[in-house]
Amino acid sequence: YSSEILDVDVESVADVSRAKFLVLSILLAYVGAAFAYSRDILDLTSTFLGAAALILLHISVNSINSARDYKKGIDSETDKTDFSGGPEALVEGEISYKETVLISITSALISLPIFLYFQTVYSGIFVPVTVSLGLLIAFSYTDILSRIGLGEVSAGVGLGVLPVLMIIYIQEGGFDISGLYLSLCAFIPTFNLLLINHFPDLQVDRKYGRKTLPIILGKNVSAALYLFMVILFGILVIYGLYTGFLPSGAILALLSAPLGILCSYKAFASSADTADGVLKLNVAWTHLSLLLLGTGLIIF
Repeated sequence: YSSEILDVDVESVADVSRAKFLVLSILLAYVGAAFAYSRDILDLTSTFLGAAALILLHISVNSINSARDYKKGIDSETDKTDFSGGPEALVEGEISYKETVLISITSALISLPIFLYFQTVYSGIFVPVTVSLGLLIAFSYTDILSRIGLGEVSAGVGLGVLPVLMIIYIQEGGFDISGLYLSLCAFIPTFNLLLINHFPDLQVDRKYGRKTLPIILGKNVSAALYLFMVILFGILVIYGLYTGFLPSGAILALLSAPLGILCSYKAFASSADTADGVLKLNVAWTHLSLLLLGTGLIIF
């Protein structure tokens, strides 16, 4: 994605691809790889290839959604923060709509050989079905899912459950109920990430026909839902330890709970002046919960 190819600067590409959010894909791959390590099935080559494919698809998804929001005029009206609002590069003309779409298409095409490789190694329907489902969720998010109240849920599946399950699967061509359980735990951080990120854009999203959960439920109920999901994440971890679905080290993830609780409280009490601080807490809890979960699987 150099400027020689697209004739745009790296900062603009990073902006439309929402580069700071790509950390999520890395952490999800880390959780899946950590689980594989705890089971003595870790294949580093497969892990790095899988992580690269996830990042490329994440770039593709972010870029096409940036392009669509810009085309609809949404990004011109949202208030830009560090973690929400549309990319300034598009709005200010530093990169064009067509170039942003090209970034999305190119990223998806580069990831294709990686998935074809895994399909060759592990025949069956898991890889094509999972990739197809992920792409369906990603490319229908802006025009369909975010307009019927399923945006946050679809993000939890497409950028939570499926990536972890994919990383586990490509280690040796399968997974058991423990791997599935871990992938379900990964649903919550991504769900919560999107839930709070919708707070600053309530008025604009409503104007353009979106039905995000903060619009449907209201800010206060959504903040309470965020807290419920933080608590549910802890319950799932504890239940996973009790049943043996998760190794004992997974309990380390509970150390992220204070951040999640604080984020919920701040979201409940926030105004426009404090929204950016809430978003930072949200990202911090999301990343820390996944980082601690993966680290616990490795060191204990």
